[in-house]
Amino acid sequence: MELTVPDPAISVSGFKAGKEGTLTLRAGEIDTVLVIHGPKDVPVEASCVPKDEDTTIAKITIQEKAVDNPPEITLNGDNPMKVEVGDAWKDPGATASDDVDGDLTDQIKVSGDKVDPDKLGTYKVTYSVTDSAGHTTTVDRTVNVVKPDGSILYSCNVTQPIPVTFTMPVIAKGVAPETVKPGAAIKITESQSIVKIPSSTVDVMRLLHATSVTGTTDEFLLHATNKDATVDVAEQQGGAIPIPETPVPAEGPITLTVPDHGMEVTGFTAGDEGVLTINAGEIKTTMKLNGVPDILSTTVAVCNPMDGEDTTANTIKIDGEAPVITLNGENPMTVDYGSTFNDPGAKANDNLDGDISDQIVVTGEVDTHKVGSYTLTYTVSDRAGNTATAERTVKVVDNEKPVITLNGDNPMTVEMGSTFEDPGATATDNVDGDLTSQIQVTGSVDTSQFGTYTLTYSVTDSAGNTATATRTVNVVKSKGTITPGEEKVVYPGEQVTIDGTNIVLTMPEDLPLGTTLTVTDVSNSDAVSKAEGLELAGHVYQFDFTYPNGQAPKGTFTLTMGYDTGKYSSDQVDIYYFNEETGKWEAQHGTVDGDAGTITIQPSHFSTYGVFAKVDNSGDNDGGDNGGNGGDNGDNGGGDNGNNNGDQGNGGNTGNDTGSGNNSNNNSGNNNGDNSQGGKLPNTAAYNPVGIACGFIMAAIGAMFVFRKKKTAE
Repeated sequence: MELTVPDPAISVSGFKAGKEGTLTLRAGEIDTVLVIHGPKDVPVEASCVPKDEDTTIAKITIQEKAVDNPPEITLNGDNPMKVEVGDAWKDPGATASDDVDGDLTDQIKVSGDKVDPDKLGTYKVTYSVTDSAGHTTTVDRTVNVVKPDGSILYSCNVTQPIPVTFTMPVIAKGVAPETVKPGAAIKITESQSIVKIPSSTVDVMRLLHATSVTGTTDEFLLHATNKDATVDVAEQQGGAIPIPETPVPAEGPITLTVPDHGMEVTGFTAGDEGVLTINAGEIKTTMKLNGVPDILSTTVAVCNPMDGEDTTANTIKIDGEAPVITLNGENPMTVDYGSTFNDPGAKANDNLDGDISDQIVVTGEVDTHKVGSYTLTYTVSDRAGNTATAERTVKVVDNEKPVITLNGDNPMTVEMGSTFEDPGATATDNVDGDLTSQIQVTGSVDTSQFGTYTLTYSVTDSAGNTATATRTVNVVKSKGTITPGEEKVVYPGEQVTIDGTNIVLTMPEDLPLGTTLTVTDVSNSDAVSKAEGLELAGHVYQFDFTYPNGQAPKGTFTLTMGYDTGKYSSDQVDIYYFNEETGKWEAQHGTVDGDAGTITIQPSHFSTYGVFAKVDNSGDNDGGDNGGNGGDNGDNGGGDNGNNNGDQGNGGNTGNDTGSGNNSNNNSGNNNGDNSQGGKLPNTAAYNPVGIACGFIMAAIGAMFVFRKKKTAE
């Protein structure tokens, strides 16, 4: 049972830190009274003391001296801050805090530049604060007063009722053509002006309690270069452009859009070449302040672009050069009767507009079911109105060849020794129809000889158009069987299986024709019987190739050999190559397929390859034979501790018992007689005096080893 006491948690006080070091809180004795509730409550008193030596609950580091850091200032709003000219600007301020003094916001001092929102420029505002320890922190804010995008700064002089000068941005809008032909009349549509009366000027209106403004633009001049011309937009609109009534806001500037809908402006003519530029000029307005006494309600202002301002409103390129059309494909073009005509199209490029191929218009048509000559016309115009044309002549003629369709596969593969039957072909012509009966076939296929053969099919229509088609026939040897001791011709790509086994050798595709292979079963050779640390787990064969002119292939051979899955696991076996120079077997680290019981390698050369399993000859076997020897491992002595070291036979070979005394060692060597591959008995100690002598020596060593083990055990 687990109890949480109390619930909820409580706060504990009464501890006081020393001057330095660490304050450690530890758990101590607990006195409690538990009440067991039942038919009659039973109180149980208990006194508990900690069992663990470490009763630490918490450790608190005592800071020897307080650290007084400088105060921190956090700016409100953006930094840097962007303000459009004419807008009202109010410092968003900052906050300040100190780790000792706390909130110092009311002690921040602001210095630096005075931001004038009516004047373009970059201003720096500095905020500083000092804490009680004398630490001072300073932070700067950058304020950039900028023009609205695309605007022109105007300087305005108010002549009545009170002389006033102010600066305002004006955006002259209008849609003009990007390019025109020389001498073209230019028309600007959707023309409007967006005017911002600065907040400082609107403050005067607010002082006069103006509720809204209205009035007229009495003059708005546009100047053009190339050819030079000046147009008064107000005059074109009947002498005045109405200013829509706009409320006076409680704060900030007034933005006027004059007029409230787009206008059309004319009167400009392009020169012969180059660029025509339209520039904004003088503006005169009469403005009515609604809600203000009549004597102060009417304001007359004359505004001109400020010195150095780019007054460009529109830029128009003068283009008198026509586009260039380039036809794709041939011209004239010849197409076959009855075919599908696909117009190869054309490309168009303009000196100013660039690639305008997608704007080409094609007129005319081609009927491929009617012999004759046709004309296609390609036309394109650039944005200035310059037009280019080009023509293509298309001739429809009957020179189409018949179409031959081969029956069956192409290329076709047939096995050596089989019967080849030509599946034939069909032929049709756009005019003559079915010409299958007139097909002529040349060439032949000899299935008794490996190789590649070509059959040629040809047919001619009544117009003299001849068509041909060829079929490639590959005579191959895909699979074959070889008997050990037989010299057999092998072919590129052939899978050769050794008769009576699951050993498969796949030839490379570049095997020279005329190559022969001989395989020899050497499973019972001395090299196999003396394979150190290995046990035969399959077959051993010697592979001998004879190449025409000694030219070995560069491609890859693949050799797959099987192993006894009932006796060996996949991690025990491998294909080994017998190195004639060293007299040792070398593992080839093949790919083992445990389900199929096979190992696969890609040998780089050929001699002798076999399948072996690794065996461990070390250790005490207490009379047991590795490899399933059915023989007796007798003890030749009076002793009770027979020590049989490593019989590796593959059949029922009788062990050779030697030794004397109480400890006899049975060292039968590697016995391969009577194995499942039908091998012959090797030379063992039973037939070799030297082996008998070695057996005595090993028996003595074994006896010493057992004696030392017994001593150690005692």
